[in-house]
Amino acid sequence: MGTKFQFSSSSHPQTDGQTEAANRIVGNLFRSFVGKNLKQWDLILAQVEFAYNKSTNQPTEKCPFEVAYGTRPHSLLDLTPSSDKHQYSAYAESRAKKIKKLHEQVRQRIIKQNSRYKTNRN
Repeated sequence: MGTKFQFSSSSHPQTDGQTEAANRIVGNLFRSFVGKNLKQWDLILAQVEFAYNKSTNQPTEKCPFEVAYGTRPHSLLDLTPSSDKHQYSAYAESRAKKIKKLHEQVRQRIIKQNSRYKTNRN
């Protein structure tokens, strides 16, 4: 799918700024969902995951689930793992091509957004 690793460490977690933004968003989601029940965060993990994966990202104008799978989730069942079949599927291959194209579009939007941000900062 054309992915690349960008390793980080605990002493220097920054890779491209997106990780920090995602961590901040997930932290805010947890705080709003958990409320006063701090010790029960694990009970709402699926809801937080669904809320994050369904929310639209400003720079990409896509939700994380859509970027990964090519479609927006409609319910929690969309987030469950599918059965593991070891068969060739022409549909899956065309879907993978569609998702690769989507990843390239999202990548270009992020690059464009980052260049605007850098220009406005200077």
